[in-house]
Amino acid sequence: MKILKPVFEERKRMREELGQERWDAEKPNDSITWIIDAAMKKDAHQQTNEQMSWRLIWLNFAAIHTTSMSTLHILYDLAANPEYIDPLREEIIATMDQHGGYTKEALNNMLKLDSCLRESQRWNCVVSIVISKLTMCDYTFKSGKVPLYLPKGTFVTAPATATHFSEEIYGPDAHIWKGFRFSEMREKMTNPEESSKLQAAATSKEYLAFSHGKHACTGRFFAIYQLKMLLIYCLLRYDIRLPLDRNGKRPDNRYVLGRRSAEIGGSLEFRERKEWNELKTRWGEFDEEED
Repeated sequence: MKILKPVFEERKRMREELGQERWDAEKPNDSITWIIDAAMKKDAHQQTNEQMSWRLIWLNFAAIHTTSMSTLHILYDLAANPEYIDPLREEIIATMDQHGGYTKEALNNMLKLDSCLRESQRWNCVVSIVISKLTMCDYTFKSGKVPLYLPKGTFVTAPATATHFSEEIYGPDAHIWKGFRFSEMREKMTNPEESSKLQAAATSKEYLAFSHGKHACTGRFFAIYQLKMLLIYCLLRYDIRLPLDRNGKRPDNRYVLGRRSAEIGGSLEFRERKEWNELKTRWGEFDEEED
């Protein structure tokens, strides 16, 4: 609070000094501004620096813990399925050589890495149900074979876990972790637009890790880039494995109120690879001073 309150105070002062017209044209496009603009439409209590600071804290909490959990999930998944690690390293090195290192183009062309992230999210979606809605009036759906009547006050949601493990959608191997499930499908496609629908950040009625529709997670594109960068670093620098007493089985997930969490008490073993000495300076990003 001691850090955030002065930040909001200064931004509110800027808003007052500029006036509404200049503020709308020149205001910084960041979460501080978004929170202030939203608060100004509400009552005085919501406009206090303390309340706005809490909004930012909760926003950061939502962003940070989901990314941390997703990173742990994919590391567990790859440690339990080590046959995917070498092909991923080969793709990472070849793609970064082709596109000049850690560029957006390089990250976008790592189909295998993208596929592993999407498969990990399919298995480890943060929530079991998504797109939760409360009907505000009586309504009847008539598009199905049989009309479906929903009285006012009905809670409606979409089953993410059931969808992600549906054999009707994902085939008879829906309950098998296949890291290259989506990259193999994309490699057979000739239409780039269709291929993009299977990217890790893409949503659909069949893939609900980031929800779907107009309220899908707006930060999913940044999150996927962030996860790719973290995973690239881990795979290039370290050999990763589960402790031998795990017999190749990743720790089970935990479930609290329909939310899925990786087992934070689990263990992974890391050993720095000798190849890292060359790779850390190959594209100029990780030199001895910055490492």
